[in-house]
Amino acid sequence: MYSDHNFESPTEVHLTVGDFNRHIGNEQEGHITPEETRYIPRRQGDPYPNHQQVTNLRDDTTNMRAKARGRLLLWLLNSTPQIVANGRFENTQNPNFPASLTRTRITDSSNLISRTIVDYMIIGKNHWGEVRSCTVHRGSHLEIGYSPSNPTSEPCDHELLTISIETPGSPLNTSAHPAGHPDRLRYHTDKLNEKPILDQFQQNLESASIHTFSNMQQTLPQFTAGTSTRRA
Repeated sequence: MYSDHNFESPTEVHLTVGDFNRHIGNEQEGHITPEETRYIPRRQGDPYPNHQQVTNLRDDTTNMRAKARGRLLLWLLNSTPQIVANGRFENTQNPNFPASLTRTRITDSSNLISRTIVDYMIIGKNHWGEVRSCTVHRGSHLEIGYSPSNPTSEPCDHELLTISIETPGSPLNTSAHPAGHPDRLRYHTDKLNEKPILDQFQQNLESASIHTFSNMQQTLPQFTAGTSTRRA
């Protein structure tokens, strides 16, 4: 299991992000000590009673509803130890919790809107000092997936989540990008156990990251300006 082989590095920041389809409600990670609460803000979660994870989960349970999966996620966070980043930079004056999923159900008499949190950005608490912000962009789901050229397209139901982390890095490569695309190199996982192959893989990965860094920096401004394009 992941918790048995935790690869959390004391120097390198690892992020686990995505749609977990799990409800953890308002429960906080149990490994955060009273001393750590001085610099790790309390996470604002989903307050709805129906979205709280189950209190107990039997070993022989076969019920894998979002509540049960939420309990498993909390077990994982407490055993690694990691924390959920989204929900910790919220304005306390905002009456709405930072929902990452918004769905509208149309009935004969009304439109029912449901909100919850199932998307998470997870980071080791030892690296919380490097986190500068983590934002749930409320209302962004109406823009994601929608195309003015196709009015019948349906928007996404997940909000955009972004995180800003300050980490030391190599200086940007300002040399011109080579024309064309080089042949793609393929690496087999078992071959990465061989040091020469692992070194080559890491060098190629670092080189590719430098070339794409500037494009990654433009992602949020492009989204805010509405000029980003959706790619498969």
